[in-house]
Amino acid sequence: MLLVTQKIKEGSHVTKKHNIITTATHLFATQGFDGTTTIQISKDADATEPLLYYHFTGKDEILTLRLYIRLFRISNLWMFEVLHNSIGHLLKFSQMRQCFAF
Repeated sequence: MLLVTQKIKEGSHVTKKHNIITTATHLFATQGFDGTTTIQISKDADATEPLLYYHFTGKDEILTLRLYIRLFRISNLWMFEVLHNSIGHLLKFSQMRQCFAF
């Protein structure tokens, strides 16, 4: 994964791959998975169909990758929330313990 501080060169493979994923996601949402072709994804993503197949085995893999990315983000948010709440509870417990210490 790229760090936020790294710059992505315009027209690089990373940018094209991201454009393909983003475009496919939009097309799947608006036209449905079966109603979207790899030719259409390539055209709308300003890429060639061979480039799409260079990065992915097909639209199944694009959808699977998109779902993995989404689940990863959700799980990270959930973990942050759990850790944040746990730390808050530990701090409260520590403060209560200090109040009752003799």
